[in-house]
Amino acid sequence: MNVVGYPTPGKAKARQLLDAFCAGAGGMVTKRLEALQPGAAAFYGVVPATKPLWDAARAQGRDTFYMDNAYFDPTREVYFRVAKNSLQHSGLGVSDGKRFAALKIDIKPWRRAGRHVLICPQSDQFMRDVIEYPGSWLADTLASLRKLTDRELRVRAWTGHKREWFRTLPDDLRDCWALVTYSSASAVSAMLAGIPAICSPSDCISSSMAGRFDQIETPPMPDNRREWAEVVADNQWTLDEMRQGMTWRALNG
Repeated sequence: MNVVGYPTPGKAKARQLLDAFCAGAGGMVTKRLEALQPGAAAFYGVVPATKPLWDAARAQGRDTFYMDNAYFDPTREVYFRVAKNSLQHSGLGVSDGKRFAALKIDIKPWRRAGRHVLICPQSDQFMRDVIEYPGSWLADTLASLRKLTDRELRVRAWTGHKREWFRTLPDDLRDCWALVTYSSASAVSAMLAGIPAICSPSDCISSSMAGRFDQIETPPMPDNRREWAEVVADNQWTLDEMRQGMTWRALNG
């Protein structure tokens, strides 16, 4: 299968990741963003300049590969996630557990107490261009939760400084009852820290483990977090692994 990468203009990181992924897939990265070229289409994020290509590829039924930062906060800038024909992996499957074990990430016991609900919105651009959410997800979420709980609703504002954002996340997880997001990796961080999560029923690798808005007072606390985390670890790769074709084989095997 031929695959073409469509990089975000002016974003060196997008070019770097797409170069690695396409090299391992026997494909190429193009500078031409006027129209789709033959074959599958790969993107590192979707922005206004690449959204017409993203929309066209999906409308034509082509295979698409969506890349972004790692699922696990401690592995950011080392590992990157890639999903085929979706924004994120489903989180379902079977793993031998080796990749997760190598990360040496602890899974803490579920915490069954807490005062506030932590809301982690994603960027307006992502919600508008990728999710195509009508209106304001944050405003809608606050309105819904106020009808369902009397707990403090604490909003953790989105920022492009992702490393700093996740570095200070544990501060807001102290005494947290549940974390609410659309599809942010913050849900992964919360659940591994023992904090239940509420997220989108689709588009999120945490969907199978998290709850929905109407479960905010009784959020799920599944017993199989390790098995789930092992599958999550199998769906993020280093740049070297991408160049070696490991990612391509895993997604197309």
